[in-house]
Amino acid sequence: MLLTTITTMAGLAPMMYGLSIDFVAGGYTVDAPTVLWWKQLATAVVFGLGFATLLTLVLTPALLAARIWAVEGAYGAALALAAQAMSRRTRLVRDRALARRARRATAPVVIWEPGDAAPGPARVTDEPPLPLVPVRAAE
Repeated sequence: MLLTTITTMAGLAPMMYGLSIDFVAGGYTVDAPTVLWWKQLATAVVFGLGFATLLTLVLTPALLAARIWAVEGAYGAALALAAQAMSRRTRLVRDRALARRARRATAPVVIWEPGDAAPGPARVTDEPPLPLVPVRAAE
């Protein structure tokens, strides 16, 4: 859509500025009588396409996203105010604290014990895994 709009606007730009190009004899004229017939129409089409493109590609997605952000922000603010007003033992306060801790937690690294043929008991740690070192078979 954007490329079509840009090429149409670029193609109508000379007519919008009143420029008439003579391809047969060569040269150009400004505000020739034939161009004056189409100058207002070309101006309306160019500015209409530009405005419609901005509405379609910029403003509409931004307004749709703003509606979601506003609803989520208002819901989150209402929950935060409700949690502040309640005691520490309520379920809402515990859930918010748990969600806060879950956002800060990192995924554990599972290290399988060497020599296990099939996946068996695993050791869970927060440390990064050790680099694999190639082992040569006994000669």
